Amino acid sequence: MNSLDINVDRTRAQGVSSSADRTLSPMPAGSTAPGAVVASARRIAGAALPGFARELGERYEIRGQLGEGAFGIVFLAWDRLMGREVAIKTLKELRGDLVMRFRREAELLARLAHPNILRVFDRQLDGDPPYMITERVDGETLADHLRSVRLELDHALALCAQVGDAVAYGHSHGILHRDIKPSNVFVLREGGVKLGDFGLAREIAAGTTLTRCGVLVGTPLYLSPEMVCGKRATPESDQYALGVMAYQMVTGTPPFTGDSVENILGARLLDDPKPPRAVNPELPPDVDALIMKALARKPADRFASVEAFSAAARATAGVPAGPLSPLASASIESEATLSPGACLGQSGSEL
Repeated sequence: MNSLDINVDRTRAQGVSSSADRTLSPMPAGSTAPGAVVASARRIAGAALPGFARELGERYEIRGQLGEGAFGIVFLAWDRLMGREVAIKTLKELRGDLVMRFRREAELLARLAHPNILRVFDRQLDGDPPYMITERVDGETLADHLRSVRLELDHALALCAQVGDAVAYGHSHGILHRDIKPSNVFVLREGGVKLGDFGLAREIAAGTTLTRCGVLVGTPLYLSPEMVCGKRATPESDQYALGVMAYQMVTGTPPFTGDSVENILGARLLDDPKPPRAVNPELPPDVDALIMKALARKPADRFASVEAFSAAARATAGVPAGPLSPLASASIESEATLSPGACLGQSGSEL
């Protein structure tokens, strides 16, 4: 199939509000101002992290800093016991709402064991600060990947299907992701993807879309129409976000753009997006059908499940289920190798 000359940066030129691809995750009522900061968060190359449990320093050799966001930081470390590189993710600020989100992410990730979901090896949630030990990811975020490579259409759809596999697995275990977007997906050098950042995830039985102060939670570009209307998150709303991401991957632009978050959110309540082929005429008709179904305004008009979406994406691409081929060496340079810290500053929870 033809290569798609896609660059996600084009969204900026087409009038997308600079805040529309950032997660809405407000401080809940009663939260305190940013609290204690990990004093030596930037120390690298064998340094011991102050405040961490002594056993962490005995088992793990800190080798460097991999990423930093507004509230969190990720270090590269060597696990002496298992003989492998890992990532240590922790908080810079011990604010109550951030600690709660960090705990939730660690606990939910620890319940999920899937080849397309970031693995958590260990966690200490009562520490000062709390931390989790995750696998080290050799690759880059999908957002960065789209800026640097030309995707084959079948490969783009296969990547979407693998993200869908991860999301569907979460649903089967009662977990909604609620912040699916390219900066929360890792494209691996060896092939395939990993879904990370479960900081906004909720159990399906308890999931809501609004905080107590009545503000939407999620990333505006990827919110489903029903979530914009204040309804609770559902598996169908995760599917809608997948549809938005698929649209971006094959056209280079999100389905709705505007000069403000309000305009972007309002547009999806009133209109259907332009079919992908109207933006990229090289696309075949069945790609339009796939993505437009996932982006249906009514949840009942979408695929019956995210699993069904993934199956349809593979059928459209003509690829079987299973691992993808390794990335071309030119697409990810060695110095660009990232870990779970790659999402910091872009990801949903920014932890």
